[in-house]
Amino acid sequence: MAYLYKVASMDDFDDYLKIKSDPAAILWSGFSSAPDPMKLRVHFQYLLDNCFSKGDVLFYLKDSENHNIMGYDLMSKLTMKQ
Repeated sequence: MAYLYKVASMDDFDDYLKIKSDPAAILWSGFSSAPDPMKLRVHFQYLLDNCFSKGDVLFYLKDSENHNIMGYDLMSKLTMKQ
């Protein structure tokens, strides 16, 4: 079983680093190695300060038993004109 976890603070950075350091994620994103933790921390803080405050949401899918990360999704708020 799994559950969704909404990312809300820098306390969630370690899981974000794990996700971005996964070999499949590195390959999929077009990079050749895991990200530099300090640079990624700056990017993560940017997301917290500038994206999440405007309605974008980062969710982690976590295992219910051991709370390990199983996946993630960044959802952007739609800005539809009426």
